[in-house]
Amino acid sequence: MSIRLPSLPGRFWALPLLVVFAAPVWLFTPWRVALVVSLVVAGGVLAGLVVRGLVQRRWRPRMRRRAYLVPADLPPPPELLIGRDDELDRLTRLLTAAHRDRSGPAVAVVTGREGVGKTALAVTAGHLVAPRYRDGQILVRFDTQRPDGDDLAREYLTRALLGPGDADPGAEGFDRWYRRRTLTRRILVVLDNVPAGLDLARFTPAGRRCAIVVTSRRTVEGLAPDLVEHLEPLDGTASRRLVAALLGAGAVVLDERLDERIMRAARGYPAALQMAAAVARSRRSEDLDVPPRAEPPGEAGALPFAEVLDLACALLTEQERRCLTVLSLSEHRRVAPWTLVALARGAFPHDATFAAFDEFQAGCVLDRLARVRFVELRADERSGVAVFRIPYFVRQYAAMLAEAELGADGIERARDAYVAADRSRLERQPEMRLRRDVYHLFDDGRLSEALGNAREVVHLAQERSQAVKDRRSVEADAARRDEALAEVGLAEVFAELGWIDDALSAATSAARSVEAATRSRALRVQGRIRWRLRQSAAAVERLRLAREQAERNERDPAELIRVLRELTVASALSDQPETALEYGEQALRLCGTAPDEQPRRLPGVLWAYGLALTANRRHDRAAEVLSRGDTLSGQPELAQGLWRPWIRHQRAYLALQSRDFEAARGFAVSALNGFTTLKHRYGSGHSRLLIGRAYLHEERDLERAVSALEEALQTFQRCGDRWAEAEASYWLGVAYKNRGDLPKATLLLRLAVEMFETLKDGAGAKDAREALDREWSLSSLLGRRGTRHSEQPRISS
Repeated sequence: MSIRLPSLPGRFWALPLLVVFAAPVWLFTPWRVALVVSLVVAGGVLAGLVVRGLVQRRWRPRMRRRAYLVPADLPPPPELLIGRDDELDRLTRLLTAAHRDRSGPAVAVVTGREGVGKTALAVTAGHLVAPRYRDGQILVRFDTQRPDGDDLAREYLTRALLGPGDADPGAEGFDRWYRRRTLTRRILVVLDNVPAGLDLARFTPAGRRCAIVVTSRRTVEGLAPDLVEHLEPLDGTASRRLVAALLGAGAVVLDERLDERIMRAARGYPAALQMAAAVARSRRSEDLDVPPRAEPPGEAGALPFAEVLDLACALLTEQERRCLTVLSLSEHRRVAPWTLVALARGAFPHDATFAAFDEFQAGCVLDRLARVRFVELRADERSGVAVFRIPYFVRQYAAMLAEAELGADGIERARDAYVAADRSRLERQPEMRLRRDVYHLFDDGRLSEALGNAREVVHLAQERSQAVKDRRSVEADAARRDEALAEVGLAEVFAELGWIDDALSAATSAARSVEAATRSRALRVQGRIRWRLRQSAAAVERLRLAREQAERNERDPAELIRVLRELTVASALSDQPETALEYGEQALRLCGTAPDEQPRRLPGVLWAYGLALTANRRHDRAAEVLSRGDTLSGQPELAQGLWRPWIRHQRAYLALQSRDFEAARGFAVSALNGFTTLKHRYGSGHSRLLIGRAYLHEERDLERAVSALEEALQTFQRCGDRWAEAEASYWLGVAYKNRGDLPKATLLLRLAVEMFETLKDGAGAKDAREALDREWSLSSLLGRRGTRHSEQPRISS
């Protein structure tokens, strides 16, 4: 907290008083006495100002401004970490004292065999010391089979630490950029499962308040670690404690013979103990001591706990066991449902079980394998797509099964089928998939499906770009263009959902493309984000650039309509809302010039044009335009269901401006119902904000106003739209103050002032600041707040 002293005009009263008092003192007393007296008086005046600030309760919570979104990439810590107390204590002590008496970062290395718990130890320690690394905690996972570990780490760290508007340093400038970026910050970097040959020095942060933790199956070279922890398997006591904790008190009781068998088979490896506990939980108690279905195939010298894998394998159905057998045949340890489909069909071409085996069924099989720890469910770092990772020891075990059951011919068939499926998949055009599987669902309001498909398209485009990056430049350029185009599609869905930071990050990455169609869409999404944050000048600037790019793109004439729609909104929110009418009318003319794609854009254009008419005080005409858009958005053949609740939201705002509060509530409730049906929480928050404002303007039911505004504020706090959060804080503060709850009102209005100032919304900050004054009238405040241009269209799509 900090005390806010009275404003400058309120301090000027002290200056004449000091001059009048000090002049005779300096004229008629010795200079030493005059100096002492003057200092005492000045100190008294300053103390009075401080006391005045305290009496007036001018408290302002400080909001730390950040230039970038702080990365927090550590996965949730393991539920149990037993038998590693000493190692955890040494590691956390090093990381806690990382900045003391040192010129560089703290460096820790954790080594040990696969399944011994290296990652669990590093992640747990990272969570314990995370408050000390307030500028970020970054985890980079490596696949030892991938030859591009250096590129993977560089790209991941770049994405994590880039701020909005920062330029990508590229491979050549990464070392210098990374050193500067980490020199003065407090960042924890965890490099997990580091492969041999990786240049660790270039990924070590530079600052003395930073730290790096490296996990590896082998000795690490190229670092001078402050701490090296080599993990050995757990002893018998810790192993039994871990199994007992995993099974739960009294949930599953193991007899002495089975308990001894599990301890012997697991050999103290936490991964094996977790798998054995999963087996014990999943099987009926009378079947727990059934021997494995088969003896361990081949020699298991490289697998210290193959018998536990046999126990888990005996739990599987025949289809699941065959799927496990082929998992080792993929090129990478990361597998997706399509991978399993291709491998299973190739390995078992005459098996009726796999004749109709599709990606949905494969996903279900992978989920079941994850329950008994044969695979790990993770999310792709960039796209967010769920992927499955095969642990190293499971891959070894599956390879032995494949060799014993498939033979050389079966293995070759499976790999040929995988290569063919991979080639066919990479030949798919992301642009067509975006149009069919993302944008059509998006326009119809099926946002959850559109989001999932957009993530998959981004994942596919990234794989395609990775596969051809070393080929001829034309093919590589096309792959990079498709990747940028896919990122734009994902950014557009993010923006609609109100995930501002994610949307801005994806759009900024895509805007680096030089291709007109991609750059136009990326700039349009950036413009939409900027006007949502009420940065109207920046929004108009980006959208004019997008317009130039869209006019060059003859393949997608509808993109120009989308750009003009956004320009209409951004201009309506600017200081010259009359220019919005020109853009809206141009977009309307384009909608009527072609019979195919353009008419589908009409509901969105009518929404934007109605908003512009509202901003220009042409309420009657705005009502006609929005009514027409409402009717069109309900026509199934146009598939524009997303726009109907937004149009009704704008109709509610128009009714609020006309002081028809009952109609405003009716339209807002209708919009809320539409957004709820679409599972659109962000739109629901905007509808609740209008409902609360309608009750507040009526001065009739403050409790309902407060309830609706509280729900709206909670929604915006989660989604990341800081301007909407500031707006909801303002109106909720007004409601609290009118209800007589002054402490809550003061806190919220102070927060609104801070957020509006951060966003450079001077009018919003002024209104919130004036609401804190003693001389305050709800009716005058509501009247003033409802007429300024920057507040006009209370919309967010």
